[in-house]
Amino acid sequence: MVWDSEWGRGFPGWHIECSAMSMKYLGEHFDIHCGGVDHIPIHHTNEIAQSEAATGKKFVNYWFHVEFLTVNNMKMAKSLGNIYTVQDLIDKGYSPLALRYFLISSHYRSPQNFTFEALDNAKNTLESVYAFLRNLKSVQKEGGIDKETITELQRFQRAFFDEMNNDLNTPGALRNMHALIGYENKRLSEGKVTKDEAKKAIEIMLDFDTILGLDFQKELEEKSMPDEVAKMLEEREKARKEKNFEKADAIRKEIEEKYGIVIEDTKEGVKWHYKA
Repeated sequence: MVWDSEWGRGFPGWHIECSAMSMKYLGEHFDIHCGGVDHIPIHHTNEIAQSEAATGKKFVNYWFHVEFLTVNNMKMAKSLGNIYTVQDLIDKGYSPLALRYFLISSHYRSPQNFTFEALDNAKNTLESVYAFLRNLKSVQKEGGIDKETITELQRFQRAFFDEMNNDLNTPGALRNMHALIGYENKRLSEGKVTKDEAKKAIEIMLDFDTILGLDFQKELEEKSMPDEVAKMLEEREKARKEKNFEKADAIRKEIEEKYGIVIEDTKEGVKWHYKA
């Protein structure tokens, strides 16, 4: 839609509303304005023109334009029936944080393709990060942390924020977080991690999460098990001793589906945690 006027060609649209809302809530000049790449040629240029003409001030310092998200390599459209809301994904059993991890795994300037396989991969990766945090929290070995280890952990930390400062390169930041996890997992498997080292690694992971927003803290909080689940676990342990593994598996599945608690059989015994 376009028309000719004495000032040139004009584009009707919702531009004036956005300037009005922005100025009401953020002021006549503010720092960051977000939007899709499709807003660059018309909508945002109109916002700038009308806002700066009205106030005589620079409108925005930084424009943040994101690329499109496709679904199974097709444009999202109601006619194709391929639009999913966050609630749709929750109803399918996914955590909103798994979706968040999926979205930040790609750079905002790069097109991203949504598939349920990709969402499952994001969910599994996030669950492995949560498991890492729980493993750090459970470290019981006394002792300090040597200088070399501190230096290595801080190197990962600096690299993470260097990537974030490089045009919000979230994939690069995540690579450095996973490099830290790989480094610490190796040391955990070798029995080298002390309480002080675990505390330092947790501190850095929580620092990462001030940016990522993946709720790492919840995995570090003390959680209580419902009494009925404790009784079911006793029943499951009895079934395992009697080698009735079919019954034991059925109980484990019921606990997960009904209470959202995952049961894991490990060399150290039975461990449990709430689903991510």
